[in-house]
Amino acid sequence: MSTRIRRAIIAGSIAVTGVLMAWDLATPLSAPAWIFLVALSAALIYFVRRFPRLGSTPVPPETPEAATTLRVPALRELFRESLYLGVTGFGGGLAVLSQIELRLVSRHRWIRERLFLEAAALAQSLPGAIATNALTFIGYRLAGVSGALAALVGFVIPSFALLLIFALLYPYLRHLTAVQGLFSGLTPAVAGLVAATAVRIGGQAILDADGRPGGWRALWKDRWGFVVVVASFLGSSWLGLGVVEVILLAGLLGILREFAGWVERPLLDLGARWRWLRWRVRRVAREEGAKPEVPWWRRWTRGGGDFFALAPAVLMVAGPALASFPERLQSLGGLVGVFLRAGALTFGGGFVMIPLLEAELVEGHRWMSAQSFADAMALGQVTPGPVVITATFVGYRIAGLTGAILATAAVFLPAFLMLLVIGASVQRFRSNTAVQAFLHGIQPAVVGLMFSAAVVLLRHGVTNWVGVVIAALSFALLWRWRLAPAWVMLGGCLLGLITTLARV
Repeated sequence: MSTRIRRAIIAGSIAVTGVLMAWDLATPLSAPAWIFLVALSAALIYFVRRFPRLGSTPVPPETPEAATTLRVPALRELFRESLYLGVTGFGGGLAVLSQIELRLVSRHRWIRERLFLEAAALAQSLPGAIATNALTFIGYRLAGVSGALAALVGFVIPSFALLLIFALLYPYLRHLTAVQGLFSGLTPAVAGLVAATAVRIGGQAILDADGRPGGWRALWKDRWGFVVVVASFLGSSWLGLGVVEVILLAGLLGILREFAGWVERPLLDLGARWRWLRWRVRRVAREEGAKPEVPWWRRWTRGGGDFFALAPAVLMVAGPALASFPERLQSLGGLVGVFLRAGALTFGGGFVMIPLLEAELVEGHRWMSAQSFADAMALGQVTPGPVVITATFVGYRIAGLTGAILATAAVFLPAFLMLLVIGASVQRFRSNTAVQAFLHGIQPAVVGLMFSAAVVLLRHGVTNWVGVVIAALSFALLWRWRLAPAWVMLGGCLLGLITTLARV
């Protein structure tokens, strides 16, 4: 396919989306969203059937890229592979990371272990979903900004479409007895999942001498980290502190801990973190020396300019329509602002954003009821892909199709921009002591915020003793026996359905 035809297809797709968004702003009907879903599904089916798997281009061994890249895929192949990962991406960040390693390193041989390890380390250092960050960074290293966009969009689209369908059907199905039973079991199960994840991450916060997680015993011996976990949980759950304040305070304490020298345990060196990552990822190769990298502002021309050239078309189509709806635009601006803040502060995964969104959407703006918010968080767990894709459901419930698209874009935008900036200077980012001290300082705070998120879900989603039992069983199955989250969520739904129908 020629560049001109590809640009025409992309411009036409954006123009159609802009028209549907303008129509959505002008009418309370759900017709624009259904048309958008049908068009999106048809486009994806055509893409998968029209473009079979392509051959990748080998990288000459004498080039600098050979240190981290074996074969460079075409953009269509990169999008297709990301789409597959988005459909099968159940189980959370680490589970999806293992799938990325299996398919991109072992099966397709597009990248070397060193680049995957670098992506995994960077993904856990930045806000946003871990798997999304890693895949976006790999796409950027393979094909510049265009590759990053192809990887991100391909991975997010399946969950976006599924959450949009849930949001469209929610008003018609939520009050049915059977659906109420499903939600009465799903929300407590999700609360148990969040609590189990917090326990697991808390056990990985402090590393031993070999770079392996030392468990909660090591966190207790560290004392400083344990105090931060408890303080962040109490501050967020009982004292009314926001996620922003907790993250900033913990990061500043981490910097003081490194430079002031008033605590016993120093900052864990970067080598321990890399040894831990090598332990978690199979067949990890020895880290090679760093190589000079091309700045991102020079690499964006490797296909990224096609995207920026479409801005006039978007303005021509959507500009007049958006200008006629100032009130809706004002509410959309507030919605985008909420998810931009959430996307910039979700260190440690999407669960951390639950207290922030509750404070903004339920208690602050009162855009959603507590029950609808709990349902939205629960639905985000039954779809593949990242947890932060809950923004799609929330955005549609508040502002229709336009709100769903803008909220989804806003929640991924901060991490995407950070990846573009940091991706061109990874070595300096890793070696910056102040940055690493800040990131290590917020790791215990993330654990406390995840416990606070579990409390939020329990407070809004558990209304009887059955919910308490389901939450406890979910926690035990996920923490003690490490069952797949999808099966636990399904079991919670069935228990809730059975108990609800038995009471009728």
